[in-house]
Amino acid sequence: MTKDHSIADIARASRVSVSTVSRILNNRPDVSEATRKRVLAVIQRMGYFPHPHAQRLASGTTDTIALVYPMRGVADYILLDFILAASAVAEEQRFFFNLVTRPLMADDLKSIYKSRHADGVILMEICLQDWRVELLRREGLPFVLIGRTAERDDLSYVDPDFHAAVTKVMDHLTALGHRRIGYLQHPRARMEEGYGPAVRQAESYAGYGKDRGLPVLIQETDFSHAGSYQATRALLEARPDMTAVVSPSGDGVSGIIEAARHAGLRVPEDLSIVSSSCAERVALSVLPALSAVTMESTRMGSLSARMLIRMLKDRAYTPEQVLLPPVFVARNSTAPAPG
Repeated sequence: MTKDHSIADIARASRVSVSTVSRILNNRPDVSEATRKRVLAVIQRMGYFPHPHAQRLASGTTDTIALVYPMRGVADYILLDFILAASAVAEEQRFFFNLVTRPLMADDLKSIYKSRHADGVILMEICLQDWRVELLRREGLPFVLIGRTAERDDLSYVDPDFHAAVTKVMDHLTALGHRRIGYLQHPRARMEEGYGPAVRQAESYAGYGKDRGLPVLIQETDFSHAGSYQATRALLEARPDMTAVVSPSGDGVSGIIEAARHAGLRVPEDLSIVSSSCAERVALSVLPALSAVTMESTRMGSLSARMLIRMLKDRAYTPEQVLLPPVFVARNSTAPAPG
């Protein structure tokens, strides 16, 4: 046949209803054997091949997962790694993959399931108290987190151990003799909304300094080049004796380096710079190469997608929780404290 046929064409040729053809295509048992054989013979003769996605919809599932990331700006390397890794797993497991980047209200989030855009979602940008998590938990809808809330006993998630990451970089600096270590903190709005990575890293820095009698030197930034430059200038003006800076993001490190040079300081001889969460390609793209904890975004994207697909396939699924230990690499941006 040269013409593409629809399910309605099959129904007319078989002298049955469209719903009967649909039940046969989905292997439902409530059709007589004689009718089933007659319709299947028509399907074979007419060369009808049902669209796989249409079949899934008819069976009540879509075999689709969605990554929900409310973007606040331009996509960075870390986000792209999450997307590529999760979509690769979906393809490998014969699932469709959707990406949702716009901010969602409660009805928007529920409509992803009700309108069959996805059977389950991977949520990103998690706050310690996150209304999206509470909504999906209350509705009994399948989801996995990249990140984690304050209360998480029954949740499935993948998250870096941000507390351990800051401890790791502070241990590195103090072992090099640094005692006056500045910290670039997420903007106040992110802290107040309880954004998990921001709060956990800031708490770790403050707690580390308190336990060891180190001064707490904090300045807010949006991690842009200009923002990081201004924050570092402010720290150096307040404490000219500061010998190291910790940034919880690899973004904007070029601004820290520029601020040091404008103050007449060499990196790392006079001022060491380290990041507690950074894409490896970013760490290697700056000069000098950045000492940093690597953000394993590809691994997290892959793990979260596999978790969600296991959840959708296995009715006896139990929550999985993966807290990734920090992977720190010392490079050329850190050196022994001057003097």
